[in-house]
Amino acid sequence: MPPGGHGRCGIVLKRGAPRPEVKSPFWRRLNGGGEWEFYQPAVSGDVLTITTWLSDVYERQGRPGIGRMFITEYSSDYVNQRGELVARSRNWGITYEGPAEDKK
Repeated sequence: MPPGGHGRCGIVLKRGAPRPEVKSPFWRRLNGGGEWEFYQPAVSGDVLTITTWLSDVYERQGRPGIGRMFITEYSSDYVNQRGELVARSRNWGITYEGPAEDKK
């Protein structure tokens, strides 16, 4: 496996800059899911560079027992060694307030 990458099926993934982090006011966490768009196949021997950015941050009210939710959205582009966009992903992270009786 090449240094700095993760090899599988002959494809190497390289991370660009570290993912930007956002401080949440809450400590409970949920995976908010994700979605992918694929533009062309990655083939054996490709080196994909991943660039991730913070694309949105917002707060909304959850259902009773959840309280306020702090939501972060990250987007990532996967670009091959020829500069072609192979895929794009969007992922959501959720932290939430929780029940009122847990607050101190």
